[in-house]
Amino acid sequence: MKKRSVVLMLILTAGAMLSALTTRPVAGYIDSYRWLGTMFYYDTYWDQYYVTVFPENTIATLSVVVYNSAAVDLNVSAIKVLMDWNINYTSSECSVDNPIALTPYTYHTFSLTFTVPDVTVASNLARHGYTIYVEQVNATTGNKQASLHDRQSDFGFIVYSTTQLEAQRLYEELDVLTGTSHYFQSSQAQALWDNGTTEFYLGESSHWSGDFSAAKAHYEAARSLLYQALSTELSYEGTLDNNELQYSSLQNMLLQAQIDQYKAQAAYYNGQAEYYKGLGAYQQAQATASLMEANASLIEANASLVEANAAMRNADAQFALLNTQGYAWILFGFGFIVFGIAAVVWAFRRTPKPQQPPA
Repeated sequence: MKKRSVVLMLILTAGAMLSALTTRPVAGYIDSYRWLGTMFYYDTYWDQYYVTVFPENTIATLSVVVYNSAAVDLNVSAIKVLMDWNINYTSSECSVDNPIALTPYTYHTFSLTFTVPDVTVASNLARHGYTIYVEQVNATTGNKQASLHDRQSDFGFIVYSTTQLEAQRLYEELDVLTGTSHYFQSSQAQALWDNGTTEFYLGESSHWSGDFSAAKAHYEAARSLLYQALSTELSYEGTLDNNELQYSSLQNMLLQAQIDQYKAQAAYYNGQAEYYKGLGAYQQAQATASLMEANASLIEANASLVEANAAMRNADAQFALLNTQGYAWILFGFGFIVFGIAAVVWAFRRTPKPQQPPA
């Protein structure tokens, strides 16, 4: 169906361009035109980006720019558009009785509006063709005769049913929602999100096939599930945040307890240092006292040593005296012995020798 529509659109467009080239007068022409309606980024049914559509029973606006390329005034008496559902719409800005005069080499923008009929008249399942007409009059007063000045045909006017419009709006909302990356910590939220995504895909499938009522139902179910998932995750994260807050509070209490413990340990080590410092001072005082006592003992010992040395010298002197006396007595005794020996010798010599008998 879509391929036939594209081929038909190309044929009609080519025909319209050829018609415009062959019928456009030299005096002026339609410079450009634009439909003003509801725009969507992407239409799933038509598989088209940046599509302008016209929902049934809404106002469609056509803007037409006419250029006067002649050296005389161009009196525009009518701007019309004939739609392929066989209804002709006319701009209220000008008429045969009230034409708009374009001076030479100037542009003028005309606006034409009409109410789009419902889809029983203008189908929402096909693109519509149209032809734009510019009519002029030969004068602005007196007996005026209207004639065709220029025309252009085109193709691609899209009508939406009310249900199709609702489905399309849901699609765009969900397309943005599902196109955003989400990480769920809650398994329940993740399950809801997965179910909602499945409903969204089912809605896309129905949308593409032209079943807009089913597409709308799937999209609504998808939106409900997806927002439930986000709400569940938000609640879960709130619980986590509360738990984290309590955990953080406990951590702060633990940290404070650790700080107090470190302070107590520091005080303990400081007291221990003071203890060892006092112990060192005490030991130093003891050492000093012992040194003083030792010094006193040393002084006393030195005194005893001096006294002993004096006694020793006295003993040495007495020994020397006794030794001298001993040597004197020895010499004296030795003298007696010498005298004794001398006396014996003298006595022996004085003894008369016995007479020897004659031989």
